[in-house]
Amino acid sequence: MSLFGRFLKGKSESGATAEQPPQASKSSIPVVKGDFSRVTEAVKADLWQAIVQTEDIPAESAEFVYEVALRTAVSGNLYEMAEALKSLGIQKQRATDLCRWLPRRAKSLISRDERIKLGLTEAIWVYSGAPCMANPSDGESKSRDEAHRLANGQKFNIADGLALNGKNTWPGYEQDCKCSSKSVLPF
Repeated sequence: MSLFGRFLKGKSESGATAEQPPQASKSSIPVVKGDFSRVTEAVKADLWQAIVQTEDIPAESAEFVYEVALRTAVSGNLYEMAEALKSLGIQKQRATDLCRWLPRRAKSLISRDERIKLGLTEAIWVYSGAPCMANPSDGESKSRDEAHRLANGQKFNIADGLALNGKNTWPGYEQDCKCSSKSVLPF
């Protein structure tokens, strides 16, 4: 048996059983605390609006999803959010998409607000190189990706965002966007 096979079976080179680390049950997932002082009321309102407008999220569960998404935006614990969404009956792939997008959207606005607070006014759009689309056959996704690709290297006002496809946006704000930005220092 190969070394990899022994690893999967939990046996050492000598054949003795290796001690397995304890596995956390789904009910014992620790609640991760974060620095919520970075989250402004504008970020909270935007995240709430995005959740309420998402058809996949049941209206009676919106508050629960909001709390988990906000905690995920601060802590980065995507597993907790994915499990929470799946517990609501949302399909695994859609839950994965939502737990990538909602915290990234909130983080985009948190970053915007922190930069403004620091007195920074401009940033440079950075296209990740990975397409900002989920479905290549969807015209809207293609258009968004093309606009984000062409925006690479453009300066924009941090407070206003960059006008793309007729609306202002920030890197990471739109669904499936993988872009980021670099602050322009004023000296």
